[in-house]
Amino acid sequence: TTAVDVPQASITNCRFEIESPFIINRHGSEFYGVDLRGNKPSEVSFSEFYGGQGCLVFKGQHSLIHHNLFVNRQTVTNHYSVMAMGDSSRIFENRFEPEIGSGIEIFRHRHMDIFNNLFRIHAAPPSCEYHKHYSTNAIRVADYGEKAGSPRGCYGNRIYNNTFYITGKKYKEYPGYVPMASAFFFSSSAGDNHVFGNEILIHQEDPGTDAEAYAFYIGNARGGKLFNNRITSNVTPVWVASGYGSATGTVIAGNKFLKSPHAKKDFPAIQMGRVECADCLAKDIEFRSNEFDGLDFLVDATGPDHSYAVFWTMTVSVTDKNGEEAGGATVRILDKNGEEVLSQRTGHNGVVSVELPEYMVDPKEITYLAPYTVIVKDQQKAAPLKANRDI
Repeated sequence: TTAVDVPQASITNCRFEIESPFIINRHGSEFYGVDLRGNKPSEVSFSEFYGGQGCLVFKGQHSLIHHNLFVNRQTVTNHYSVMAMGDSSRIFENRFEPEIGSGIEIFRHRHMDIFNNLFRIHAAPPSCEYHKHYSTNAIRVADYGEKAGSPRGCYGNRIYNNTFYITGKKYKEYPGYVPMASAFFFSSSAGDNHVFGNEILIHQEDPGTDAEAYAFYIGNARGGKLFNNRITSNVTPVWVASGYGSATGTVIAGNKFLKSPHAKKDFPAIQMGRVECADCLAKDIEFRSNEFDGLDFLVDATGPDHSYAVFWTMTVSVTDKNGEEAGGATVRILDKNGEEVLSQRTGHNGVVSVELPEYMVDPKEITYLAPYTVIVKDQQKAAPLKANRDI
């Protein structure tokens, strides 16, 4: 059932109510409530979408989708509230509050900006196709392993300043079923997508069960920069090299992870790999200068075959004998082996800041570079580095 099926349009102040309980062709990008199938830009604004197997699909480049409410009733895989297929489009100031289902999918498209949106996503019951494991996601970026720079790749998309409420639960009436809900499902490989400045709140209603809820769910992916987000969770918020496949070269940097006040027990910050999938490996992942409040940085890895590096920011402040900021002072930093890794003069504020590796993991060994030694003139200080720190 489709309300509008046209090449392009300007739609504003409209309400769409679609009764479409099921469709067979879940792979197709049609049979949404509104289908804008042409290559020219469209604008959809100040409208409400209820029901349907997906609310809106648009294919025109430079389209604008803003100030809408999407209340999807998705029972068929891949029919997200919005299927975003117009390169260089902008999606902003919308509310995604599906009764059941997911938010936005970008499949093999590029250079979109998604910002200032609100998402409320809940784990869904099983579908007729996926009765053992099924995911609902606020945003998914995917290209199924395309080569770098491929015209069929998904890259250059920016997702920022959004707010996500993600709720997981266990459906006890389906004991053999594992529901998963996430803010971001990453399965793109052709180039970097950037996710930054978002507020993500994860609440698992049934911690201790096999039900899953994540801020970042990363598998069958290469690249990606996830930085400066704020994540509050009562369960492990990040899964790298998930059951969906390996992850290579992803950078997770400058995020703040907070343990929810509703958390009933401690949990690791990072899950890595899947026991049932020997090929689901993390490769050359970088964790850079993230902050942790109420939980420690701990990687729960399935085995020794992953590779990743952990970095923290060290900030050294130098004062003179009068307690004044000492601009122009030389700061030297040596690693645990006595090798000099920095020699730099302080700025006018007497400060030097540098990001340094604590340790690096590969399948053969773990290499520790910390603790460091900081030297200023004739003074030196031992500097363990297990988090961002000031000296």
